[in-house]
This record gives sequence, C-alpha cells and structure tokens, in this order.
Amino acid sequence: NSNITSLNALNSLSDVNRQLEVSQLRLATGKRINEAADDPSGYSIAHSFDQRARGLSVALNAVGTAENALSIGEGALNNINEILLNMRDLVVQASSDTLGTTERTAINNQIAALNSEIDRVASKTTFNGTNLLDGSFTGKRFQTGDTASDFISFSISANFNSGSIGLASVSVDTSTTA
Repeated sequence: NSNITSLNALNSLSDVNRQLEVSQLRLATGKRINEAADDPSGYSIAHSFDQRARGLSVALNAVGTAENALSIGEGALNNINEILLNMRDLVVQASSDTLGTTERTAINNQIAALNSEIDRVASKTTFNGTNLLDGSFTGKRFQTGDTASDFISFSISANFNSGSIGLASVSVDTSTTA
C-alpha cells in the first residue's frame, strides 16, 4: 500500500485497458458511439438515424414487392397483346374471299381457342394469391418511406378477359364480318 509509483502504474494500465476496450468495440461494430456514455446527444441522433434506416430498408423491400406485382401484370398483358396480334393476323387472313367454309371454320375455332387463352391468362395471373387482371386488384398500398404517410397506392381496375376487351363477338364467317 505504500508503493505509490506501482499504484500509479497500475492505475495508468487500467486506464489504457479501458481505452483499448472502447477502441476495439468501435472497430468491431464500426460505430463511434456504442452506448449513451460515449456521447449522449450523439447517441440519441445515431439511434434516430438507425430507426430511419431500418424503416427505409423495409420500405425498399415493399417497393420491390410492388415492382414485382407490376412486372407480373405487365408480363401477362404482354402475353395477351401477343395473342391479340395473332388474332388480328387470323382476321386479316380471313378477310380474303378466297377462303372456303372449312378454312373459315378452322380460323373461327382458332380464334375461340385464343379467346379461351386470354381468359385463362386473365384469370390465372396472380400475385400472392390476389388476381391482378380481373378488376379486383384495387387500392393496394405499398410503403415507400419510414413513416405511415409514405406510401404509394395503385390499382389494376380493368378486367382483361376476352369479353371485357370486346372479343366476344369476333367472327370470320364471311370476309365482310372478318
């Protein structure tokens, strides 16, 4: 208890060890402020930034989900567009007076099959169990920020089955109707 020099050395060693622990913790976490004792006001600011970053991360995932839903809908609508172009080609082909009844019946059957395919695409295009192209995908909200007021809302309110897009009465029985 009387060796003052060794007590001072022990005290200095303990202080250096505490500083080393703080430095190692900062290196390990990558953060300058790890607890309120490091910098109380800085800790409060860092904590609010961390909360915001986490909220924005969740929002980024939600925006990705919205993008996926729209991509699925777009892909299905591109398929329907291709089918419509095929149907148009058949109708243009049927507008010729050189076709007979057998050819016109075959084209009508092919158009009916393409109509059925449009109906199938419209009814089977879903995202997370929700149909996208039957007019029921309305008012869907997707978070775009870290607060409740940061969101986008969109709808696909049109029905894309063959009857809704005006294909119920397509007939090529004669060149005039074609």
